Amino acid sequence: MRIRLFTLSLLLSLSMATSAWARLGETMDQCVARWGQPVPSADFPPPGYEGDGFANFATFQKGDYHIIVGFLNGVVAVEIITKQESSDLSDNEKAAILEADSAGLAWIKSTTPGANEIWTRNDGAIASYDTFNHGMTIKSKEYRAAEEAKAAADEKAKLKIKDF
Repeated sequence: MRIRLFTLSLLLSLSMATSAWARLGETMDQCVARWGQPVPSADFPPPGYEGDGFANFATFQKGDYHIIVGFLNGVVAVEIITKQESSDLSDNEKAAILEADSAGLAWIKSTTPGANEIWTRNDGAIASYDTFNHGMTIKSKEYRAAEEAKAAADEKAKLKIKDF
């Protein structure tokens, strides 16, 4: 009986949590409707994104979760989800996050060995779970392309190549 009650509670909390996760392509108004007003954050901009120079970020809190979203061309293009106490996301939480942001497409987990877990969708979106920082990051194809273009421009500027 206790096992059934625990299983029912877990399934109910996961189904309720599914609506709490970010979704690529949402607008700021949709994010505010989902989580409430953005909150100030000490992690702002998020580590590793300080100088991306092309996305606008907002931080939200929902229950035990800290959600940072980056907007590119007015829609969510990157999401970073962590627990407030910086503990690991469980396999069930990771699955719920991926399901909420599936856009009707399947996430395929990479079998390549590495420190982080990686999933891809056939539309070019990628998700990764950082086992050191305990955070799930989801990036759209467009955000990844903007990152690559900025990295190339930064490298070119650093090398100060004018003409070959």
